This record gives sequence, structure tokens and C-alpha cells, in this order.
Amino acid sequence: LTPEYQKRMVQMNYHEGVNNAPQWEASFCYPEGYMRWWAQASGGGNFQLTMSPALVQLLSGVAANFLRQFLVGRPQHVQKVPQWYGEAIAFWDGPKLVVWTANVQAWTISHSMFEFSGQLETIETFEPRRDASGNFIGLTSETWFYDAEAFVQPLYTLLHYNRQAKMDDAN
Repeated sequence: LTPEYQKRMVQMNYHEGVNNAPQWEASFCYPEGYMRWWAQASGGGNFQLTMSPALVQLLSGVAANFLRQFLVGRPQHVQKVPQWYGEAIAFWDGPKLVVWTANVQAWTISHSMFEFSGQLETIETFEPRRDASGNFIGLTSETWFYDAEAFVQPLYTLLHYNRQAKMDDAN
């Protein structure tokens, strides 16, 4: 984190630990926010995936309150006001989906975690994983987080999502 965002994180942790004054999304009845997707407690990684030629959608969260939509084939971002979950445009690179998210509302990942600025942008890829027989078993996702105001250098994460059920599974 840059010095300013280091200071903010220390202040937030102080107020949570010493004053028991957490400042997080639910304290203000705000949405979870884009970056909370990557916080384990959010349940963001346990998602329902729905796809069409023009839209890929992930629905998840402990209260099914994450709705991420990737607009496939749109050439540029158009939102004029930052969005809680950002604005995501995407394209297919063979079997890999490449997603560029921008226009994210500045906030924090969660209590006791760092803040990010309104300059946050991410590049995400989702690529299918298959077993030896060619059956789909899950997705591999790589994400690069860019925020020149808050981060000294880009952040990176690699995640593997395993298929749990098909849409016709009654359970």
C-alpha cells in the first residue's frame, strides 16, 4: 500500500481493535462492494454461473447478494458514476474469458482490511479446467488489481474453482 493507504489501514484497525468501531459495508447498509468478492467470509467464490453470448453472470455471496455481470463484446466502459461492483466488459480469447472491470466505487474490502481508491481497475481471466476425459471440472481465474493511488504495485491472485453441481441438480 502507498503511505496514505497504509495510514488509513492502521487507523481503521486501531478503531476496530481499541474502540470497537468497525467501519464496514453492513455498518452503513451499503452493498458488499466489488473487492469483497475476494474475501473468504463473503462466499463470493461459491457462485452460480450463467452465460449467454452477450453476458456472463456470477451470482454468489452468503446472502446471494453478489451479482457480477460481464458484458461480452462491449468495446468500452460507459458508466459516468462509480458502481459498487464496477463496470465489467469482456471478450473471449479462445476458451478463456478476459474481463476488464473499471468504474469501481472506492471503499474497503472488509473490516480490518485495506481501502482502495476510485482508480481501481482489474483484469481477470476465467479459463475452463478439464479432467483427462475432457469433462469440465471447474475454472481457473487469475486477477490483476491496479490502483496507482492505493497500491505501490499491482496485486495478483490465482484461484481454482471446482464445479459442485450442474443447473439440473435438484440439490
